[in-house]
Amino acid sequence: MKPNLKKYWAVLPLAIATPFMVHAEGQTIGHVFEEQAKNDDNKTEFHFSTDVTREVEQDSMQASLSSRKEGKSVKELKSQVNEKLNKVMDLIKQYPSIEVSSNGIRTYPTYYTQKNGKRLIENWVAEGELVLKSKDLESMAKVLDNLGDNASIDNVSFSVSKEKLASLEDEMTLEIIQQFQHKAEVIQKGLNAKKYTLQNVRLNTPSDRASFSDGYYFAEERALSKMALSSGDKTSEPMILIPGKQIIKASADGSIQFE
Repeated sequence: MKPNLKKYWAVLPLAIATPFMVHAEGQTIGHVFEEQAKNDDNKTEFHFSTDVTREVEQDSMQASLSSRKEGKSVKELKSQVNEKLNKVMDLIKQYPSIEVSSNGIRTYPTYYTQKNGKRLIENWVAEGELVLKSKDLESMAKVLDNLGDNASIDNVSFSVSKEKLASLEDEMTLEIIQQFQHKAEVIQKGLNAKKYTLQNVRLNTPSDRASFSDGYYFAEERALSKMALSSGDKTSEPMILIPGKQIIKASADGSIQFE
């Protein structure tokens, strides 16, 4: 059951946060800064911000695969790359939990330079790419382990899925509002203020944040080990893909007036 946000939005005008550190049940509420100012109407205004963080397991994986051929005939090269990628697609189809997208096949020339400085085309390169995404890490590992010489692994990365972010968002939003309300009550008591008014609040939730870079440490290590396997090292152990943890953050900042 989702938390009732309406209940807390109703009390949001009673909210504020100020410097503090809280650690509880695997969560950290970041430092909060506070600035006090007085205006001509004998009102005291506080400016503040607060953070709420969660350390969560990465549950989504993305892998970039490519097939590359170099030679003289563009038509033949494209046909060879297409054949290789079709074999990979047939493998992926055995695992419905994996989403796949293709950027098509691109061709470009390689050059050599003559003694007179003139550059001439030496060969043509055809290259195709597939991008795999899934929360089924076991199926992803099976695909990557059975590519053979059909494709190489360019990159493997882990992240927190949109679904998992959405499940955390309401919980973290409620916690921020609760902190605002609690600190408002503390400051009101300390100032012996009769009332207070919220001036503005800006809320940044996990889904508002652009992207996360965590998890890329594993990408290079796993990609290189698989490239070695594809080049003929058949004694290598099957790929073991281990996602890491990621810090998810929500924040809020605003100001409040006490009278």
